[in-house]
Amino acid sequence: MHTLWILLGFNVGLFSVIVLVMLLLSWGELLIHWLVIQTMSVEFRPFSLSFFLLLNAAIWFAYGASQCAGFRVRRGVDGVYMVYRSKKPPSAVAMSVPLC
Repeated sequence: MHTLWILLGFNVGLFSVIVLVMLLLSWGELLIHWLVIQTMSVEFRPFSLSFFLLLNAAIWFAYGASQCAGFRVRRGVDGVYMVYRSKKPPSAVAMSVPLC
């Protein structure tokens, strides 16, 4: 039981540290957005920030699109399996297909 509490504390503690670090890292970006809105100028917003945010969004979009396409292909394969799962191939066809 003691080990369970240690593992639980470690998991919660590590998760809390990760969330805190991510909040601190994103706080600077939020301050830059706030400054741009307040001054109504992009003078304080570096181009590299805009570029890498765009690049990050494009990469996550591509990852999501590939996952969506993979999901559709898997559903199609499952559909083919459901159609042919109970059918037995003719013995002549089964003999002509090499196994290796």
